[in-house]
Amino acid sequence: MLAGCGGSEGEPESAPATQAPTISEAPTSEAATSEAESTEEETSEEPTSEAPETTEPEAIEVHQIGEPAESPTADLVVNAIEDRDGIPMPNGLPDMPAVLEPEEGERLWYVDITWTNNLSESVAKECHGPYAMDLHAFDVEGREMLMVEQPGFIEGQNCQTGLMQGQTGTWLTAFHGLDAEFGWLAFDDYNGDPVFVVKNPDLELYQE
Repeated sequence: MLAGCGGSEGEPESAPATQAPTISEAPTSEAATSEAESTEEETSEEPTSEAPETTEPEAIEVHQIGEPAESPTADLVVNAIEDRDGIPMPNGLPDMPAVLEPEEGERLWYVDITWTNNLSESVAKECHGPYAMDLHAFDVEGREMLMVEQPGFIEGQNCQTGLMQGQTGTWLTAFHGLDAEFGWLAFDDYNGDPVFVVKNPDLELYQE
């Protein structure tokens, strides 16, 4: 699970420093006196508290807008993450709006990505991004957003050209989110570790 900042520490547990002795048979009078004195000394000691070891949350490597990020499947550069009132979709289907707008109480986020295919398998349409990678978006509260339907129709998108290994193309997409600031993008690479890109340069991510 990902968290924006910090972590929690467990409550310290108190453990007694001594325990009552176990007596297996009746002692002699001298032994009883000696044992009583020893027991009195032991019970008069103050118990000590030992705090359990705490594990610090692990910081996750993040990338900034405009910063190249390498992964086995694709090299990525997120050029822009923008809060939009509308996104033109001039080549959409007949039943689709010409301009995509946010729903009431929501925000519409436009994302512009440049990517390079690192795999030997070709990709038929550069506008869909890598086949071996899933893209997710989260707001600053850690709530996942919904990708818009048919992002391939966004204005400026090129869905006529595919990419072979080493070739670079454009990947435009958009997300519906709740009324909150944008948090981060997560590129889940089937062939390696995920790549995280934050909108706010001061945002830090931790693995809980």
